[in-house]
Amino acid sequence: MREHPGYRSRNLALAKAYGLNAGLCNIKERMQKRRDCPKWLLAKLDDMINRSNCLIKPLIEHRNELPPMGR
Repeated sequence: MREHPGYRSRNLALAKAYGLNAGLCNIKERMQKRRDCPKWLLAKLDDMINRSNCLIKPLIEHRNELPPMGR
C-alpha cells in the first residue's frame, strides 16, 4: 500500500512540535540548576512550554484525519 501524500508532512509537523517542547524542557532544566538564572526567564520558559504543549494534541488530530496508508 502507498502512504497518503499529506500524512508524512503532517507527521513531520507533529515531530517538530514534540522537538520544540523537549528542547524547551531541556533548557529549563539546565537553567534551573544555575544559581544566576533569573526567575523571569524560568517563568517565560514555563509559558513557552505550556504553549508548545497546546500544539501537540491538535497536530495529532490533524495528522490522524488522513490514513497513514493510502486507500
